[in-house]
Amino acid sequence: LMFGVFGYENLQGVLQDVGHYQEEGARRLLPKIERFGGAILADSTGLGKTWVAMRLFVHYATLYKNFKVAIIAPNQVVDNWQSELKGCGLTSPNGYHISVIEHGFLQQKAISEKHRQLLAADLVIIDESHNFRNAASRRSGLLRSLLKICPAPVQDKPLKPRKTLLLTATPINNALEDLRAQLALFLMPKNELKKLPGNFAMIFKNGLPVEDTVKDFLNLKTFGPVNLEDRGLPEVKSPD
Repeated sequence: LMFGVFGYENLQGVLQDVGHYQEEGARRLLPKIERFGGAILADSTGLGKTWVAMRLFVHYATLYKNFKVAIIAPNQVVDNWQSELKGCGLTSPNGYHISVIEHGFLQQKAISEKHRQLLAADLVIIDESHNFRNAASRRSGLLRSLLKICPAPVQDKPLKPRKTLLLTATPINNALEDLRAQLALFLMPKNELKKLPGNFAMIFKNGLPVEDTVKDFLNLKTFGPVNLEDRGLPEVKSPD
């Protein structure tokens, strides 16, 4: 699948030091992302998941003009991501459109540019995705809800989510349900998908969208987007 333009000759002056096993990992991920809309890379710490992800950036940027990427990373590694991207030449002047967004933006009460960067992305990378293993938490519900707002389809093609790649060394912490919650970030029922409107403001006109299933865990009585101005919504674990 699209391997004809997936060789070292297309690295455009970046990532020449990518390892053979990292290149092979990216090659194996690609058909899964194309088939299922996303994939999970669950390599151990130190094996270069960041480099595999960056290899995929370059591949898609080679194929598609103005291809946009949003990386959602833990607060403490945002600087590391930015440093790696800069060091490898994956910057705007070189034609790469990549936003690095910290996990903490999902706890913010106010709507920010980061929400728009996520929705504008063609590919979303979720670093340390095991942090979203609790399907009933507000931040997991908010992230799922945002990812269900899909880019407008081309011509008469069906609506489908943006491409998603999950990175984690520990996909299962306590139970198999941990993995299921993470896979739900891209394996979504078609009837739950929504089209991204041309006007971003329409998405947030009533606040940030959080799924009704999450609201049930939070004992909220209202439907539609949650108003975050009058209460802090804590992490709430699913009942046993």
